[in-house]
Amino acid sequence: MIRLVLGAALSGLLVLASCGGPGATAIPERPSITDEGGKCGYVWKAGDSWRFLSWAVMGSEEHADALCLGSGFAPGTSPAPGDTVMLPLSPSLADPMQHRLEAARLVRRAGEAREAGDRAAAGSLLLEARRSDGDWSVPVCDLALLYIEDGALDAARDLLAPLAHKYRVAWLLSWIAWNRGRMDEALEHIQTALMDPAPPPEVLLSAGIIYSVAGDHYQAGRMWRRVLSDPGADSRLRLQALRWALGMGQVPEDPGSLRELPR
Repeated sequence: MIRLVLGAALSGLLVLASCGGPGATAIPERPSITDEGGKCGYVWKAGDSWRFLSWAVMGSEEHADALCLGSGFAPGTSPAPGDTVMLPLSPSLADPMQHRLEAARLVRRAGEAREAGDRAAAGSLLLEARRSDGDWSVPVCDLALLYIEDGALDAARDLLAPLAHKYRVAWLLSWIAWNRGRMDEALEHIQTALMDPAPPPEVLLSAGIIYSVAGDHYQAGRMWRRVLSDPGADSRLRLQALRWALGMGQVPEDPGSLRELPR
């Protein structure tokens, strides 16, 4: 069932992002871009890009242009390493953003290590990233996915539990609960994941499957329609939504069948 969808997370979560820094104000899961008032200073580093900052700080690459323009740069241009950039974000985020970006670089390296087949290095880098930004769910989710790949569902659940209020964490916890046969727990966690103002299609698909099996066909239908109407959703996710909507919803057992997700 949601095993198909879990595979979609594996690549994407190794390159996603979200929250704060040790002993500092935490970065919200969906920080606001400010049009006026104070801005947040940041010293541009080698290897940075607007997409990287958007991914790490805003939780999605889709805000890259807004960060670029709000920082006073023309589209397609970037600062030079060492330049101080005034980002259109709250000044209170300056310190936690340093921890976030440090952790994000480690997560990026972990993704590269995993793609190269070095799971041990990936795990070590993710642990380091977790230490850099303890409020950020991404390193925790990525570690949990490595545990899940190894069949260690209890270890993954215990790792995720302290951040169960985070959207992506809640989605993984719903998957684990489903595979443990705990329908009420799966439903509770997926409802938390759906509090995301813009839940990704894999979360909507998971929610639809859980609602369908729980007998809430109205809510399941809403989830199917949202997946099917999303032109950016992976075609295989849309096919699964269609199959479930038509009452043909048997999901393939191969956990790697959706491992290549757009980043």
